[in-house]
Amino acid sequence: MNITIDPTATLEYFNERRARYAKKYEVANMWKLEYDEGLASKAALLDVAYAEKGADYRLLFHSADALASAYEQYLETVMSFLKENEPEMRADAWRRGDRDTLFSMEVFVCGQTRVGCAPCSPTKCRRGLRDSKSREWRWLSWDAICLIGPVTNVTELREETGEPGTMCGDGTKSDNGLCVRG
Repeated sequence: MNITIDPTATLEYFNERRARYAKKYEVANMWKLEYDEGLASKAALLDVAYAEKGADYRLLFHSADALASAYEQYLETVMSFLKENEPEMRADAWRRGDRDTLFSMEVFVCGQTRVGCAPCSPTKCRRGLRDSKSREWRWLSWDAICLIGPVTNVTELREETGEPGTMCGDGTKSDNGLCVRG
């Protein structure tokens, strides 16, 4: 497998999308991610076929080639779908995805502060999604598995509406619409 993970590029990619989401949908408590080598090490050891969330992380599948236009379009679609269908997402998809992963929607869970990634063979980093209307299976493949935390129960997390980066608690400040410890 000839895939490498660039922590700096990964953070820039995720944080840019989190900031864009926070600004577009006025999410006041979206945190800026920091890279966590401990999570990256755990990700490298996971048996992806049986991977589930851990005590302090959730699974996030990612394309290491973040500039690929197909992946970029996919993430934009996910971002819009997540916000436009928020009540349904919280009640249905988020509850079902709470056990292991919400796939790329994990990027937009506001309370997450850490991420670490490891290469993953696209034949192993593959998950089936069943279309709720047609009931047909669709297979998605990625080339990286990331662990993102510390939030593990997304159904209990609530997005606060307001100016991005302003509702994260005492001792925090906004950095491009994302919360950081100040």
